[in-house]
Amino acid sequence: TLWIGTFGEGLLRLDRREASVTRYRHDPSDPNSISDDRVMALMLDRDGILWIGTMLGGVNRFDPSTGENHRYTHDPENARSLGANGVMSIFQDSRGAVWVGTFGGGFSVYDATTDSFSGSAAIAANGTALSASRITSFTEDGHGNVFIGTDAGGLHLFDRDTRTLTQFLYDADDPSSLSSDTIYSLHTDASGTVWIGTNGGGLDRVTGSSRVPARIQFSNLSQKDGLPNDVIYGIQTDDSGRVWLSTNYGISQFNPATGAVKNLHRKDGLQSEEFNFGAHHRSATGELYFGGISGYNVFNPDNLKTSALIPPVVLTGFFKSNDPTKSDLPEHLEDGIEISYQDDNISFEFAALDFAAPEQNRYSYKLEGFDREWIDLGHRRRVTYTDLDDGNYLLRVRAANSDGIWNETGIALPLRVTPAPWDTWWAYLGYAAMLAQLAVFLWYGHLRKVRREEEYSHRLELEVRQRTVSLAKANAELKGLNKSLQESSLSDPLTGLRNRRFVFEEVSRDLAAISRKYSNEDDGIDAKDTSDLVFMMIDLDNFKPINDTYGHAAGDELLLCIRDVLLNTCRRSDFVIRWGGDEFVVIAKQAHRGESEALAERIRREIAERSFSLQEGQIIRTTCSIGFVAYPLFRGQADNGNLDEVINLADNLMYEAKRQRNAWVGMLGINEAVTSKGFDCEGLEPSSILFRSRR
Repeated sequence: TLWIGTFGEGLLRLDRREASVTRYRHDPSDPNSISDDRVMALMLDRDGILWIGTMLGGVNRFDPSTGENHRYTHDPENARSLGANGVMSIFQDSRGAVWVGTFGGGFSVYDATTDSFSGSAAIAANGTALSASRITSFTEDGHGNVFIGTDAGGLHLFDRDTRTLTQFLYDADDPSSLSSDTIYSLHTDASGTVWIGTNGGGLDRVTGSSRVPARIQFSNLSQKDGLPNDVIYGIQTDDSGRVWLSTNYGISQFNPATGAVKNLHRKDGLQSEEFNFGAHHRSATGELYFGGISGYNVFNPDNLKTSALIPPVVLTGFFKSNDPTKSDLPEHLEDGIEISYQDDNISFEFAALDFAAPEQNRYSYKLEGFDREWIDLGHRRRVTYTDLDDGNYLLRVRAANSDGIWNETGIALPLRVTPAPWDTWWAYLGYAAMLAQLAVFLWYGHLRKVRREEEYSHRLELEVRQRTVSLAKANAELKGLNKSLQESSLSDPLTGLRNRRFVFEEVSRDLAAISRKYSNEDDGIDAKDTSDLVFMMIDLDNFKPINDTYGHAAGDELLLCIRDVLLNTCRRSDFVIRWGGDEFVVIAKQAHRGESEALAERIRREIAERSFSLQEGQIIRTTCSIGFVAYPLFRGQADNGNLDEVINLADNLMYEAKRQRNAWVGMLGINEAVTSKGFDCEGLEPSSILFRSRR
């Protein structure tokens, strides 16, 4: 038998076996009828008595077996009467006491021996009192203490031993506080955990013991964690320990063990998206009931199965150059698609063949040869590429159904972009033939010129002697220009620092000399207190947003400021190089042990703590990520690695630092016993030690 309270249509008794409905209505002429047709709370006690809380008619004590009904209302002249005529919640504790939460009168506890009520003021001792008079919900924990939810007054804990009330309120500055001061539902699960449904704060869980109220804290689950709505009307748990929530936007299932949240909506069979305060129940057989604005839903949680079917993925459309009509699809995907270099814009459409909730299917894709990682499309089914270089690619698409079951294999579509006619092998063969003809023509022209010069050489001898002096002078000028040109080719035009070419032309010689030094020395030479070279790669964090926001001129000014910081921070013997874009390289010679880390930290701190003032009045702050490596990597031994490998190693360490930004990561020789607190070195090569400085 199911008892259903309605708002304005009285009380319903539903016999589910006989499919019959009996309605109980308020009759002003019948004192045995219910006192109000607006039923706000129902509770069947252990004796089989049905307690009916109404909006304005107090509480009714109804015996279903006899049909006898007794009304309890508020009497201002009687301190032992109900606290108020508006009833919001009814609860029976483990000792058999019936608690009634009223609208405006606090809570009242029924005393069966006197057939009367004790008010909240009379129950609490030591001068403690409720902070709010509207009581929305009750629950009892494993210690026999009662949690009391209020409207706008937070949560109260009634300690049975001390008969005191402790209040818990929302604190915006304390993330472990209650998430809202309005409580709609309270529930204690089989493990003794107390759950709190709030108005606007989502779901809270009580951590700590009610025996030590001062140590109680709250953990929260809300929309940012996957809930569809932060208004929690009802809470129930099933036999598997999962928590079921009725909200203002559907029903949610939360698994405390895994943190997974699954949401149900009208498409899943709900009576509506909106549910109601106080309308939730779990039957003795484990069925869950949730009432809403268009009736109620009942279900057995164990019968709600998620789909384990892996959804097939198919290619449904291929479009070229923004043509709204579909182009021909290959009969077999392995045959692939060939497009011309003139097709600047191509699009693909695909679908997962799972139709339970197709709008909830998810997709991800990757174009091998172009994309490095999988790209999440969410619920979208279309991807577009523009201006692909000629070559061979492979488009891969994965999909998941509405229950999150992924087809990891998905589809794989080969794609070939044909080159332009002037970029084919035969075009390059023609270019080579033309160059050969030009070379022959120039050679024969040169021979003719030599013959003419031989014929007139005797007349030119005098002129040659006269011009010897001028040619010598011109030669000296040319050498000076060549030297200036070489110096210019090794410098960065914006910052005046050394550039990438300088590193590969000049520093390569240093690496070769170091390798020869260690190769020529006897084995077993002692490790020195210095590293021959330290390569430090420096990259500015969030430089692109600065360019996008303030313009490239501001970005160039910032680079000049960074140059000054590096020059002032480094030794005069160190090389400071602009590697390109917002990347710099510092190469330190003969750095003592520990100086590498200290230099990296000085550079990181100088940039992070400085505000850069630009000409237009902008104040910009930025940080950097640094990776460095000492050469040789093994003290007292020659390295086989070349300059490219050493730079790439420093670059990779810099990207490791960039995972958290405003940090540095370095690698010294195996004899360097350098560690960093809290950094996990598991999985690194045993020949090196990796360390990091955090912000």
